[in-house]
Amino acid sequence: MYGYFTDPEVQKAFDEAYLIADSAAREKAWGDIDEMIVKKVGVVPISMQKFMYVRGSGVKNYQDNTIYTGYVDLAQISVK
Repeated sequence: MYGYFTDPEVQKAFDEAYLIADSAAREKAWGDIDEMIVKKVGVVPISMQKFMYVRGSGVKNYQDNTIYTGYVDLAQISVK
């Protein structure tokens, strides 16, 4: 777990969230996990990363995962 935080309830939620195919439901699940963690521990972010991705016209279903890391959601992306 991140920051050596370990909690069976949170870990179970992580495992379940990774398997959600629907992007809206997955985003909600990660938001719920975030709230769960905040209630259990104190979190002080010490850095903020921003990413820029460039993609060609042959890419479809491109989405940034706004809840978890901001990286490209590889579960949705494909080539036309």
